[in-house]
Amino acid sequence: MLALNARFPDAYHNRGIAYANVGKFDEAIEDYNRVIAMKSKDPNIFLSRGVAFTKKAMEDFRRACDMGSQLACDKPETTFTLMHLKADAFHHVTELRNQFSYSRQQERATEICNPLILFGGGERI
Repeated sequence: MLALNARFPDAYHNRGIAYANVGKFDEAIEDYNRVIAMKSKDPNIFLSRGVAFTKKAMEDFRRACDMGSQLACDKPETTFTLMHLKADAFHHVTELRNQFSYSRQQERATEICNPLILFGGGERI
């Protein structure tokens, strides 16, 4: 079907689901990207792609666990979420710090930002 009509988004979505179900996440993500290029208003495509990205990331956590990372072994889903939150907090802290131009204001920004960074597991500024 895809050879006959390469612009049929549902076929790519269904093939992406089939790829994901057998662990071929890169191929699934490629198909989801094609669908998004054709039909970007369907939230199910983004959901499918997000699931494929998450399952692919979980493979890396399992590999890290096999290599001796206790953090990856304990609760990879929690680790994944915390790492995302830490990166997001760091981004917001950096934006906030960039808004202050004088050293006195930077000191105040540091006072505000350090608790956020520490919450995310990072080091003080």
